[in-house]
Amino acid sequence: IDIVSTFTVAARSIAADTVNQEERNSNSWLLALSCTVPVLRLLKLLRRFQTFHLITNAFRLACEALPVLIFILSVLVLTFASAIFVVEPRSNVESLPRALWFTIVTVGTVGYGDMVPVTTPGNIVVSILIVVSALYMAIPIGIVGKAFSAVWDDRDRFLLMHRTRSLFLEHGYKASDIP
Repeated sequence: IDIVSTFTVAARSIAADTVNQEERNSNSWLLALSCTVPVLRLLKLLRRFQTFHLITNAFRLACEALPVLIFILSVLVLTFASAIFVVEPRSNVESLPRALWFTIVTVGTVGYGDMVPVTTPGNIVVSILIVVSALYMAIPIGIVGKAFSAVWDDRDRFLLMHRTRSLFLEHGYKASDIP
């Protein structure tokens, strides 16, 4: 039943294209809600997949290192954005927020191409940024990979705990009821 309800998303999006702009602006929240509800119903199905609980446990373990990684990322971005702002001409990098945008896009390996360094020092700074970004991105990938590997190795215990917890809750038991 939940899967069938997602077919209505396609019908709603086709109907949204036929509605004129004036009606779309007045009912945009209703349209967004009607397209979001089937997706939320599908997400509700994830609790039935036991391996999904393994992934959530792995990310829960990996999130312990997240504050340090965010701090290192902010220092990295601010340092290189300042360096780019200093070495590039104002005709290329008008402001520090534009330098921050360029640095974030480069660190994220997106590289839109809307900005490129035009000076030799700018090319050197951005080259160093690219190498440091690749090295930095390997850190969270390694942490998440190790956490998932640890959870996967211990998957039988995690799944047994989840099933036991679900059965206790289903039959009305609480943690205080168990000696």
